[in-house]
Amino acid sequence: APTSTGAQSALQKASAAGGPVVEGKFVIEGKQLIAKYKRPSGTSPASEEEEARNEVYIGLAVIRLAAPIDTEILVSVSAPLVLHPDSSEAKTMAAAGTGPLTPEQAQEVLRTVVANLKVERWSLFL
Repeated sequence: APTSTGAQSALQKASAAGGPVVEGKFVIEGKQLIAKYKRPSGTSPASEEEEARNEVYIGLAVIRLAAPIDTEILVSVSAPLVLHPDSSEAKTMAAAGTGPLTPEQAQEVLRTVVANLKVERWSLFL
């Protein structure tokens, strides 16, 4: 998936302010069907919860920093997109009065986190 120019420019500003140079930023996004509380393999019968799979957005942003830092920072975001009505997550979100995100909202969460990433002490990486 293409990277956000807003996120890239925020990191470039950090570089200009005395932080390390950003060599690259890569974003990987996908969706996964996930069920909580999976039963151990070989046991039966399958619980109702195991069949109650939710569709979850998974977003990873890898930020490569040049020397002298010479490291990568990994930012990960997972957010429910579609909830199975029998899943524990659906029950938890219903009780909280919230619901799943749209794919665009989940992507925006990742962009916002990366764009607002601020390292207070670069010496932690040395």
